[in-house]
Amino acid sequence: GDLTYFAPQVGACGIANTDADAICAVGWELFDAAGPHASNGGNPNHNPLCGKLIRVTRSAEDPRRGNITVEVMVVDRCEGCSPTDLDLSTSAFGRLALPSRGRVRASWQWL
Repeated sequence: GDLTYFAPQVGACGIANTDADAICAVGWELFDAAGPHASNGGNPNHNPLCGKLIRVTRSAEDPRRGNITVEVMVVDRCEGCSPTDLDLSTSAFGRLALPSRGRVRASWQWL
């Protein structure tokens, strides 16, 4: 999916975060399908995806470096993301690509 980045605060999971934290928001369809969320009258803080870890992998800009990976924790729901996209904290995105890129392709898996 696509990776983008955002400036985190208190997300759908009710956890206060900063740009320095290795965190992400998953697509709203994925988040909502997993459990409680505000749009179905539930408390999104209790969504089972909150706190789950994801390993994100992408090819380095310099092919001699191989793949780059980062582990992030789900703390939010991304309204503008498709189910395979992730919105990362600025620091997590910066470990995978230059922030000036804005949007890059990557793969990810649950840990």
